[in-house]
Amino acid sequence: MGSHQSTLIPLIPSALTTDSSVSPGFDVFFERTGSSNTAAIIMPSSPTTSHGLRSAARHHIEQWWALAKRYAFRTWPYLLNAPTGIFLVTKTIKTTKYSCGLSKGNPGERSVIHINGSVRYPHNQNDLNIPSQGTHWQPVVNQLSMELHDSQGKVYFTIFMEREASRMYNLADPSLKDAAHKLWG
Repeated sequence: MGSHQSTLIPLIPSALTTDSSVSPGFDVFFERTGSSNTAAIIMPSSPTTSHGLRSAARHHIEQWWALAKRYAFRTWPYLLNAPTGIFLVTKTIKTTKYSCGLSKGNPGERSVIHINGSVRYPHNQNDLNIPSQGTHWQPVVNQLSMELHDSQGKVYFTIFMEREASRMYNLADPSLKDAAHKLWG
C-alpha cells in the first residue's frame, strides 16, 4: 500500500480568524506531505480506553495461541498460503468519538475540522485533548475525505488494535516437508 504520511499542522483558535460564520473554538489542520499519494489519518476524542492482556495472563494466552493457530490451519486448509493469515487481538484502544480518513490524492491536500463547545484551547499540537462530551466537530475543508463518527457516548469504537499475526505456507518440496515435520512434528 505504500507509505502513509500526514502532518498535524499547529492549531489556530477560530476566535482569531476573520470569518464570522465560524463559531468560537479551534481548528485542527491535516495536510498530506511528502511524495506519497496516500494518507491515512485518525483523530480520537478524549478519553480513550486501553484494553489488553495482563502480563500475568499473557504467557497462558501465548501458549494457548500456539496450539489454537496450528489447529485453525489444520481445520481450514484455505488459510494455508493466504495473504492475510489469522491473528489474535492482544490490545485495543477505544473511544466514543473520532474522525478518520484514507485518501488517495496529491501532496498539499488538506482537511480542517472545527471543534467548538466545552473545549480548552490547546497551546500546541502536543496539548490537544478533545473531550467527547460537550464538543461539536464540523469539517470546514475536507480534501482528505475525513469522516466523523460519534456514538453520543452510547458505545465505544475500536480505533487501534495490537495483534499477534500468523501465516502458514504449504511446503511443496518433500525434503522441506520432512525437515519441518521432524522439527515441529
